[in-house]
Amino acid sequence: MNVKVETVPVDDPSDPTKKMEKTILVATKDFKAGDEIYRVQIVLTCVLCSNLVRRNNRSSQYST
Repeated sequence: MNVKVETVPVDDPSDPTKKMEKTILVATKDFKAGDEIYRVQIVLTCVLCSNLVRRNNRSSQYST
C-alpha cells in the first residue's frame, strides 16, 4: 500500500521530561496529488445490528 506503520518516541504533553510512543503512517514512496495513500473499509457487525433492532422494537411498543 506504499505506507508502513512505525512507532516513534514523542514528548508526553503532560510531562515533557517523559517520553511516550506514537503510531504513525510513513510513506514508502513519493506521492503525487490525487494518489491513494490508504483505504479504510468500515464493517458493521451483526451483534450491533441486532441490539439496535431490539432497542427500536422496545421503544415502538411503549410509544403507542
